[in-house]
Parts: sequence; C-alpha cells; structure tokens
Amino acid sequence: MSNMIKHCFFVIFVLTLSNNLYAKKSIKTICSSAMNEVFSLAETQTTKAKIILKLNKKYKNEKLQNYLANTWIDEVLNNKTINRNTIFKRGGKQLIECVQTVGG
Repeated sequence: MSNMIKHCFFVIFVLTLSNNLYAKKSIKTICSSAMNEVFSLAETQTTKAKIILKLNKKYKNEKLQNYLANTWIDEVLNNKTINRNTIFKRGGKQLIECVQTVGG
C-alpha cells in the first residue's frame, strides 16, 4: 500500500513537471508567432493603434498584449534595421525577453 502511494505521488510530480515544460514551449511559440505578426501588420497598417487593435483580437494574453504594445511594436516601427530574422539572431534576445515577460 505504501509503495502504491509513493508511486501515485511520483506520477503526479512527473505530470506536473511535464506540464510546466510544455507551457514554456507554448509561450515561446506564441511569442514568436505574435512578434512575426507585428512585422506583417506594420507593412499593411498605417498606425500603431490599428496594429494593437488587430493583435488584441488575435492574442488574448494580457501580458503578451502589453509586451507587444509597449515594447515590440515601437521597436519594429522605429528601428528600420530590424527584420524578422532579428528575432532569432543574437541568441534570440528579443524572443527570450518576450517569453520572460509573458511567462513571468
């Protein structure tokens, strides 16, 4: 009986750990997708407000919305040297920043 209880606790622990790892991967994927979306919208939308409106309809996570609106959109619009590949260059600094902001 004691071994059965230990086994159940171990299984619950492993499932909890695997869910946390999966969530981190999901946040990274969502951040990457949202950051790329900003580039697409910046090419077609005329104002920051219109870009934010479109993003907020698509992405419901409030932390992600705030990161995109307050940091990423400004960087994309104001820095003409930045492009889609920049997200993954330099060790993915911007992507890591997004993941930390949204996940933390």
